[in-house]
Order: sequence, then C-alpha cells, then structure tokens
Amino acid sequence: MNGLDVCKAIREKGIETPIIFLTVRAAIEDLERGLQLAGSGSDYVRKVDELRRYQVEGEQIENYDIALRSGDTRELIARIGATLPLGPEQLTPDLRMDRRRVVVERLVDDEWLDIHLQPKEYDVLSALVSANGRVVGYWEFFSRVFQFEFNDTESDQFEASRQLLQTHVYKLRRKIDPEASFIRTVPTKGYRFERVSST
Repeated sequence: MNGLDVCKAIREKGIETPIIFLTVRAAIEDLERGLQLAGSGSDYVRKVDELRRYQVEGEQIENYDIALRSGDTRELIARIGATLPLGPEQLTPDLRMDRRRVVVERLVDDEWLDIHLQPKEYDVLSALVSANGRVVGYWEFFSRVFQFEFNDTESDQFEASRQLLQTHVYKLRRKIDPEASFIRTVPTKGYRFERVSST
C-alpha cells in the first residue's frame, strides 16, 4: 500500500484524525489529491533533503523545482482548503454543526434551523465534538475556551472556573441536549460528547 491507500483505509474505518504526509512528491496536483482525501486538519511535510539529493544525482522528479522554493498560490489554497470542514458535521440525526458558518442547526419538519448559542457555548460544544469521544478535562476547557491556565486545583480560581464551565454546559444542554444523552458528565474529570447515530 502507498500513503494514499493507507489514508483511504483510515477514512473508510470512520477515523477522522488529521493525517500528516511525509512525502517526496513535488507536483502540486499530487499534494492537492492527498489533502483532499485526508480532509480537515491534515497537512504535509516535504522531504526536501531527499529532493535536493535527487536533483544532484540527476533523478527525474516532476516539478521538483516547485518543492525547493517557497509555496505558490495553489499550494496555499490547498493548505487552507484542508483546514476547512467540507460541510455541516452531523452530531445526531436531527442536530448538526456548521463550522463554516459557526452555527449549530436542528432539523425541524425537514428544514435545518439555526439554534442560537452564545459564543462560549459554541466553543464548549466545539471542544467536545473535536475530541472525537475523548474526555475533555477541566484544564483543557480552561485553556481552549477561557484562554487561561493555572496549576492549583484547590484555588478559588479553579473552583470559580469550574462553576463557570458548568454554567455554560447547563445552558448548552438546555438548548440542544436537555436529556444529557450525548453531552456526558465524567465526574471529577470533565465532559465528553457521544455521537448518536441514526441507526
């Protein structure tokens, strides 16, 4: 199997982890194809030293001059495209997240309607969804959503921050998950998001 075959196999198993290609391929078309297949958050690193060795030894590699200079416009567009979600992300049969528009939508009578979330509520949900079923601990929420860090779990600041997070989760649940069926509390640790399939 080559790298693209491995990438396809990973995606066919439903694994959404970003993929980094370590490649000697120089043609932009090859890189675009790999990034499109790998999807959101993926990227590549070129084996520049190996490309230079091929050049010195007279090996014929298509467009290796492109790989040896700074990225051009098409390369930049490919990188940007790889970081953007392809479309709304299905969370439950009647709930989805559209990261391009920064909204959450609910299916009502065959029509997707926006749910009004406060920015921090959206950030909390985004952190949970991006964890792909992993527990998101208090420290990670404090760093990612509230942009601050501290080390003492006994401090008043920790307890105040934990209560603030609980408030955001409570409000988020009222709007999208009143039964707490997919935003799960993990006692003493944090929260995790369980996707609900339509089957």
